[in-house]
Amino acid sequence: MGGTSLIPAEVMTLITGFAGDIVPTALAVVAVVVPVGLALWGVGFAIKKGIGFLQRKASKAL
Repeated sequence: MGGTSLIPAEVMTLITGFAGDIVPTALAVVAVVVPVGLALWGVGFAIKKGIGFLQRKASKAL
């Protein structure tokens, strides 16, 4: 299968370099987005639970 490539060597080098750069970048983005997303979800969950608690407390006071 030793045929010639239709893609020039310079383009292959560019593609290989880009692929090498994108993996650490994607991992870094995931490392930032996941904890921030979980923290925001936790805050939203706490607010929802707090509002529910206050509504139950208010309905008992009536």
